[in-house]
Amino acid sequence: MTAEVLMSFCRDGAASEAQESKLEFYPLKGFSPNGGLWTAGKLAKAAKSKVDARFDLEQDRQNYSEVAGLPDLCDPDTAGTEPEGQDAVLARAHLAAAFLNCYGTKIMRNQDKPGWQAEGNMSEA
Repeated sequence: MTAEVLMSFCRDGAASEAQESKLEFYPLKGFSPNGGLWTAGKLAKAAKSKVDARFDLEQDRQNYSEVAGLPDLCDPDTAGTEPEGQDAVLARAHLAAAFLNCYGTKIMRNQDKPGWQAEGNMSEA
């Protein structure tokens, strides 16, 4: 199964109203993990065309932020940095939870750079 949209609701403090966060995965090329996660509606048609032109099926992961002109919310190069904005925080939390939920997956400190990395069976995420 391939996810297309990631929806969530959160509050910024106990007394605040719930806020919606809608994120879109793009490009969707079957089961290829080589794609990005964007705030819904912000990735314009022209940016999608540029992302499609850069897509390489042989690559496991590419960075699309530069060609899209928007931050890719699941960019692995941002590991160890503080996420900026509600959508970035929620994207990181949801993706981490998806990897932790997979059978046989372990989260371990990355020895090469700051942050954590998932090891094991992540095929269900």
